[in-house]
Amino acid sequence: MACISFDPKGNSVGIGDQFNLSKSQLLRLQTQYSDAPPEKLQEIIKDTLLQSVIGILKESFENLIYIPHFREIHEDSKEAVDEKNINGQNIISALFKMQNPKVGSENERQTFDEIQEFIRKLIGDPNLKVEVPHDKETILIEMQGNRLPLQSFGTGIHELVILCSALAIYKNYTVCIEEPELHLHPDLQRKFLKFIHDKTHNTYFITTHSNIFLDFDKNVNIYHVTHNGKASGVVKASTEAVTYDILDDLGYKASDLLQANSILWVEGPSDRVFLNKWISILDPDLLEGVHYSVMFYGGRLLAHVTMSNDNEDNLIKLLRINRNSIIIIDRDGLSDTAIINDTKTRIENETTRRICWITRGREIENYISTSTLSRYVERKTGKSLSLIFKRNMKIGNVLNHATNIEYDRNKVKYAKEIVAYIDPNDLDILDLRERVQSIILKVKEWNNIG
Repeated sequence: MACISFDPKGNSVGIGDQFNLSKSQLLRLQTQYSDAPPEKLQEIIKDTLLQSVIGILKESFENLIYIPHFREIHEDSKEAVDEKNINGQNIISALFKMQNPKVGSENERQTFDEIQEFIRKLIGDPNLKVEVPHDKETILIEMQGNRLPLQSFGTGIHELVILCSALAIYKNYTVCIEEPELHLHPDLQRKFLKFIHDKTHNTYFITTHSNIFLDFDKNVNIYHVTHNGKASGVVKASTEAVTYDILDDLGYKASDLLQANSILWVEGPSDRVFLNKWISILDPDLLEGVHYSVMFYGGRLLAHVTMSNDNEDNLIKLLRINRNSIIIIDRDGLSDTAIINDTKTRIENETTRRICWITRGREIENYISTSTLSRYVERKTGKSLSLIFKRNMKIGNVLNHATNIEYDRNKVKYAKEIVAYIDPNDLDILDLRERVQSIILKVKEWNNIG
């Protein structure tokens, strides 16, 4: 193993002293590539490796930008500012050029308009205008007849405009950002992430102490960097153990569920599989772990919970865990006329501004269409069967009869298999589409998504 050190400021690369090849390795290489003595051959190999590394690093750092943790908007007095180190200097000049582009550079105005639109959404005024005056001393925000400097809107907005303006200017760069969450509350952090995801075309390396950045997108790679007093170590968060270590180091506790954007309460894990699939079909941008969390209350435990904060003390108050809660309950019963039990009626009556969804069919599985189930069974058996699956039948009985599958023994496994055969038209069953759409609208409201 060779330890390679790199100093981009000093423009130097080094290989540690532990770079040593064994005699047998050198002998094999000497026979194949060179007749130089072993000591000379090792130096040749080391030099060749260094040149390869330097070439790779030069190419990698050619389009690299560094954004430090300290950022503020101001015009630097120096003519030239290091374009690879963005801390807010000369952002005003850059915006001024985009606001008033030269002939032939009209596409720069489009970038300015995108930044303006972002600031409109950030502040909540669709008619807001961004203006850079001729003296280029500040950025002005014109809204409701008033012209105010950007600084008037607080450090968080000020910080976010720096970041997003800078990142919108550059395309196809590698961008290293230190602690972008500084001065940004969680909602601003999410808006920043959405902006760089939707409106920029760069690769980002971000150091952060915020959990908001950990669960933004399934395509994000997370690495845990630790220091033992002598050297840093980096481990990819590819296992639950590493993920828990990261959360522990960041100081996040299980009680932080109190601050989840919204919670969807379901009976068990298989219900979660179906619900996530339906949400992803109707709105693929909503993500579990980012916009909502799914929690389980367990069927028989329902009698011990309440959706009211004013109910009896011996009931678990779900709204004290999180006020943005939705609960989904199986109706049960053998027919449409079966009376809903007192517990479920009580929970439904306790939900006023929130949503209590009692399934129209027997269980949540009864929202699986016959066509979905038929495709699944055909795949499992290789036979095209005529299935009958009505709203008050148990899915386990139907599958067991058709395929010998014992659904109730491993609901999660079979639920994951079944959802692969659901398509958008399969949501037009009972009140499924309407119910899922109402959940989506509520989750978006709680996440301030327009």
